[in-house]
This record gives sequence, structure tokens and C-alpha cells, in this order.
Amino acid sequence: MNAVSVTEVYAFSPDNACGLNGVNEPGFTADALTSVPLGWVIPASESVSLPCTVTSITTNTSGFEIEASVPVTATAPMTILSFAVYTPASYHGPLDVTFT
Repeated sequence: MNAVSVTEVYAFSPDNACGLNGVNEPGFTADALTSVPLGWVIPASESVSLPCTVTSITTNTSGFEIEASVPVTATAPMTILSFAVYTPASYHGPLDVTFT
């Protein structure tokens, strides 16, 4: 049975790294204490100057940890940033992810 229910994943980026500030993703369900692979797409828009680099991916949502191989440089729109989220023992609510 899934003990973790993330209702939505909210993206924050104080410096709008690669245009990711406010680019939210649907949530997910997962087993407790597991790794969930996530992929975040660099938006295809004129406001994103390429190449761009994401130097860190973190979360301040209690109980979650993020593992990411950074920095990641996007050279084209629709580049996927891949990282893993480690889940807590139980959770229901949104997950905040910060890109810088």
C-alpha cells in the first residue's frame, strides 16, 4: 500500500534557473522510504536563455530528500532534468522543489 501521496510538486527558483520558477508538475503516489525518479522539463519559451545551468535541486518539505547530479546544463528547450526523490515513512500533501 502506498504510504506517500504527493498532491502536486511545486517548483521554486529564486533566480528563475532555466525558467523553472512556477513550473509545477502533477503529484505522485509511492511506497514509504523509497526512491522516486522525477524528470523536469526545461520550458520551451523565448524567456529562457540557452544554454542555462541548474546548479542545485533541493527540497524543504519535511521528510523528503533529493539526490541529483548537478550542475546540469540545458542546451536546448525540452531538456529533461532527472533527479530522485526519497520519500518519508508517510506523507500526504504538496512537495516543494527548489532549483538554483
